[in-house]
Formats: sequence, structure tokens, C-alpha cells
Amino acid sequence: MSINYIPAILILIKYQLPFKEEWSTYMQNYKELGLYPYPQGRKELISRINQYGLQTGIYEYIKTPTSFTSTAFTLSWWHVIYRIPRRW
Repeated sequence: MSINYIPAILILIKYQLPFKEEWSTYMQNYKELGLYPYPQGRKELISRINQYGLQTGIYEYIKTPTSFTSTAFTLSWWHVIYRIPRRW
């Protein structure tokens, strides 16, 4: 009795998530608010970060029996450091 082994071929498929580049660009813009002040403020940046993050799948929708929420970008107290004006 012989056992035939089929060699396993591992294929790594590298794919790009849609809108990931846009999401990372808006995240970088948020971190550089002190270098290049954004005229519309951070509210528009945060809404775009959330929009592209949800479309990419970085953030997700959570459905519970009583509500519908998402794991969106949240502000932290230390994000104030991004708004300090810098000259370099």
C-alpha cells in the first residue's frame, strides 16, 4: 500500500484593498496638520478617514439586535500633538 503525496504549492496572492491608498493619504494629512494647516479643519479629514476606512474594510460595521455602530476612527487626547505648528 502506497500513499501518494501531492506537493503543496503555496501561492501568496498580494492584492490591494480598494481605497487603502486614499485612507493612508488622509491619515498622513491628519498627522501633518501642524506642517500644513488644513483650511477646512480636522472634521472633514476625520470624515474622509472614516469614509475610506469603512470602504477599505479597516473599520467595520457592527450590527447588534438593538443598534448599528461602526468601529471608526476616534480621537485620542494625545492627537493634540499633530496640531502644533511646525516649521520643518
